[in-house]
Amino acid sequence: MNDGFKVGNGLKQGDGLAPTFFNVALEYVIRQLSVDFRSTIIYRSLQLIGYADDINIMGRTKNLISEVYEELQERAKK
Repeated sequence: MNDGFKVGNGLKQGDGLAPTFFNVALEYVIRQLSVDFRSTIIYRSLQLIGYADDINIMGRTKNLISEVYEELQERAKK
């Protein structure tokens, strides 16, 4: 059975602060990943690019991209 609950605070969709808080949370999650951010894709096998609410994961192998994606999902759930 799914019991509902009342939300008494938070941001409404379209609120001007919503993108800012989303980016703060997303930045925290991205920094928790085990990805080296010190150079470009030329010098390593993985690159993670985030802008606004988009994240691009570029890598040299499909398995590496999948691993980072799964790690990103797990960290975001926490």
